[in-house]
Amino acid sequence: MRLSPQRHTLAVLRTIIGIPQKEMAEILECSTATVQAIELGKLKLSEKLARNLVNQTAVSLPWLLQDDVTQPPVDFEDKPYTRDTFEKRQAT
Repeated sequence: MRLSPQRHTLAVLRTIIGIPQKEMAEILECSTATVQAIELGKLKLSEKLARNLVNQTAVSLPWLLQDDVTQPPVDFEDKPYTRDTFEKRQAT
């Protein structure tokens, strides 16, 4: 998996989950180019994609939209976000 600079919370989340941009694009129902552009700061994460991501991953919407990569990701309950959080959400 190619690592992107972690300039956006989407890149941080994808790295924690451990999936490539292509798989993140499938989760978001968008193109790989869109994921790459968001992660590189060339495109703003739309609210529609953000909400879809929250529904698919259980990450906190406020954390995602704040786009502060210095803050650790949290889930719906403001608990630390881990790969296990993602896997539990995918299992439901």
